[in-house]
Amino acid sequence: MNNEGHVEANKDILKVFISYARENDEAIRTILSFANYLRYFGIIPYLDEIENDIHPSVNFKEYMEKGPLISDKVIIVLSKTYKNRADNNYGGVGEECAIFEEDYKKSPDKYIFVSICDGNKTINANEITPKIFQGVSVHSLNSNQESIDDLIRRIYDIQKFKLSELGERLNFKQEEIPSFFNLIQDKRYKNYDFTNILFHTILTIDENDEDYSYEAYRCILVCSIKLHDFKMCPQFDDRSSAKLSSRLVSLPENVQMDEENRIIFSYPLPKDNKRGDIVPMHYRLDLKSPKSKLREWAMHSENDSYIEIHDIVTKYQDKAPDAKLYKRGLYSIHETFVKNVQFDEETQSYRLIMQNPETEYTYILKW
Repeated sequence: MNNEGHVEANKDILKVFISYARENDEAIRTILSFANYLRYFGIIPYLDEIENDIHPSVNFKEYMEKGPLISDKVIIVLSKTYKNRADNNYGGVGEECAIFEEDYKKSPDKYIFVSICDGNKTINANEITPKIFQGVSVHSLNSNQESIDDLIRRIYDIQKFKLSELGERLNFKQEEIPSFFNLIQDKRYKNYDFTNILFHTILTIDENDEDYSYEAYRCILVCSIKLHDFKMCPQFDDRSSAKLSSRLVSLPENVQMDEENRIIFSYPLPKDNKRGDIVPMHYRLDLKSPKSKLREWAMHSENDSYIEIHDIVTKYQDKAPDAKLYKRGLYSIHETFVKNVQFDEETQSYRLIMQNPETEYTYILKW
């Protein structure tokens, strides 16, 4: 573009064949002026009047046959006379259009169809376009400089709009359809007010197997609008006196087991908790074992809720045999073997991690 906003000439020289109807002297002068104007933009026009002036002995039959084929572009100046002669295969226009028809099928972008209008007068394209070219885009040339600029762009194949670089194709994540079985299982938990994210328990037994402590670290996700309270209910196989404490909140120290060997107490929650909040919890129970030797530990689910990870650490003596993990249904005395659990002498503990444990079962570790 130049400073006035017009298209500048490309340094590469283009050859353009111009086809038109010799209607009268005025029409010939108009086409000759148009062809000469193209030279300002570095475009060499092939026009019969110019070729005859430069080469008086030009062979016009050869000119018509070879000119379109060796040119970079072909400009066809449409008019009612041009259409009439092309449709009736009359004169030079008829011969040229017969050549154009085959070449146009091979290289349609090579052809530019224009109409020269007086002022801003518009012309019906169907009235001036030959049948073999019906439906093509017709460029109107008038006194408007923009119409000239658009034509020069077409000749040089310069787009009017500069498009952005083509980026990489986006890979959208597709939503998976949940399995029917999982969908049915999830319905169990839809009415719960919370979800367990992590449940980490530590059972520590003293050297004499008399005193032991049960410590629980827990994170829950609030699923209701608000949790007003949270009830803890750890359950043990044997009755024992217990003392309760916490690193995070204030809890009553002296607690009692009920007839089912459960210690039930309310754990205070932040007053402004809401759906989506993650609440950390911690409590510790110090208990007395009535047995002379503690050789098994039962881990019950404290709440019938979905537990994602249950991490159990059982601290024992310096040395101990490998333990076995069993599970037992809530209403069954039959125990099912789950897996072996090795004793780690370095940490003096048994440790096992259960992902998505079944809350209908009690898990029993025996050593």
